[in-house]
Amino acid sequence: MTNDTVKPNWMKTKGYLHLSPSLRINENWKSYQKKIQDPSFIQKYAFYPLMHSIIKERKYKKVNSEKHLNEKERTHNFKLNDFKFEKTAKKRPLHYATHFDALIYGYYASILNELYETALKKDLGLDDCVNAYRKIILDETGKGKSTIHFAKEVFDEIRDRSDCQEEVGVLTFDIESFFSSLDHQLLEKKWSDLLGEEELPPDHKNVFKSCTNFSYVLRDDLRIRIQKSGKQSGFDEKKLAKIRREKGFKSFFESNADFRNTIKQGKLRIYKNSFYNKEKIQVGIPQGLPISAVLANLYLLDFDKNILDIVVKGKGGFYRRYSDDIIIIANVDDLGEIKNFMNIRN
Repeated sequence: MTNDTVKPNWMKTKGYLHLSPSLRINENWKSYQKKIQDPSFIQKYAFYPLMHSIIKERKYKKVNSEKHLNEKERTHNFKLNDFKFEKTAKKRPLHYATHFDALIYGYYASILNELYETALKKDLGLDDCVNAYRKIILDETGKGKSTIHFAKEVFDEIRDRSDCQEEVGVLTFDIESFFSSLDHQLLEKKWSDLLGEEELPPDHKNVFKSCTNFSYVLRDDLRIRIQKSGKQSGFDEKKLAKIRREKGFKSFFESNADFRNTIKQGKLRIYKNSFYNKEKIQVGIPQGLPISAVLANLYLLDFDKNILDIVVKGKGGFYRRYSDDIIIIANVDDLGEIKNFMNIRN
């Protein structure tokens, strides 16, 4: 039973510009909630295309001291021989949904996340192994753990083991192209299993399809023009201001008809999910949706259980996974067997 007097946690305001209108959450959240929690509405709902952009994440990483004029081994930026600076940034592609679509994803993410947390706690020790995309509360402060806390746990484990034995074995793994390589059939099966259903209910099925067979536009395609210098130009600020003034919301388009006409006139291209495996079968989900994180964790639920059984319970090891980054601490004599097992599982 839902509480219709308190705004749910998944009902979050988004500030970015998108293809459809921004929402007045504080004023209209009850009407949005009524629609989104109606399965018959969601099963027939037509999701908008996502918007694709690339963000740069600063990385504190090692640099080649022979090539770069830096005294430090690790840095956020480094000096080149021509006295210019280059940032050690990683480009990350993101796809994000329209404001209303994001609310739908947020609601279904809340359903799956609650069931996922219950599943973790059923298996002793599993709850400690998965760190990413979860709110894990510190007993002493009541606040959530950060990546600093997770890193400290790892170093503490290495230190404690070093006090008892000569050598400590540490393995690190990275699941390459994780989000863009998820198998759709396996994801659907894990989704339905979590719900305790033989197959996804129609509303969940429609949300699943929107996450796997998704379409998107490039944010840069909405800019006024491409400059000869290669620099990005701005957006049509006159149109954006007109929409804000006359319509009372923020959006690249004043209406759905305006958006559709722009596509028909060839002024805006729609792209389809371009993630495929070696067999040319479509795979992957977009990063950036409110539901992407819980789907990534759900996808690896059985994987985490297997590693827990083999590495932790079977060999007394230590296992932590932060999204697609994995660390295992174990006896040196067990490293070869564990590494072979991990490669097989991957």
